[in-house]
Amino acid sequence: MNTEEISIQPEDDIVEKLVPSKTAYASAFIILFLSGIAGGFIGYAMMEVFFPGSSDIILIIGTCFIAALILYGVSVITSLGLQASVEWKARKLTARGSNRPSRLLDNQQK
Repeated sequence: MNTEEISIQPEDDIVEKLVPSKTAYASAFIILFLSGIAGGFIGYAMMEVFFPGSSDIILIIGTCFIAALILYGVSVITSLGLQASVEWKARKLTARGSNRPSRLLDNQQK
């Protein structure tokens, strides 16, 4: 039982180091919230420009649809950014000091 706890502990430490910080999650949430609001404004403006004189129901449905598409696009970009931060942290843990590929290339050129 004690050996299982010892073998699990280092993996948990590595995973905790790789998880994005709470600040990253909070900024992702704020970005998504603001993009939803901006998407609503953009959607409303697009519906007014492309479908002038349409009924209020069509205007609301179109605005919500455009805002949802914008929010989906921003959520994809945000999730890619969080994933990139995890990969960046993993790279820092595995390639430290003189073992970095950029430093190996510098040494070969000299």
